[in-house]
Amino acid sequence: MFRAEWDQLLVAARTGDSLALERLLEAAGDDLHAAASGVVGHKVQERFPVEDVYAESLLAVVQDFGSLRATNYVGFRYWFASIARNNVPRPLRRERSRTEVRIADNEAEAQAA
Repeated sequence: MFRAEWDQLLVAARTGDSLALERLLEAAGDDLHAAASGVVGHKVQERFPVEDVYAESLLAVVQDFGSLRATNYVGFRYWFASIARNNVPRPLRRERSRTEVRIADNEAEAQAA
């Protein structure tokens, strides 16, 4: 599929055509996955898979699609990448919290021994 076709799907999706949005996300899936991978970075990927960021970003796109102002695929991809970037810190904060709890538990066990 060519970018011009993606632009047409985007325009149709912005008018409320849910099938067009589904087709756009399916057709652009590899490209959007690459965008998510680019914002995650290699170090973060070791702790948090790109697939998780990608999946959360797709959900956010579907939920927030009405707020999209882009009129072409390039703008849509940029918007998707910003959503993906915003989805990275949340899981990392949860992971960091779990690590801090484990460390605190280990320290408490060491002091009790």
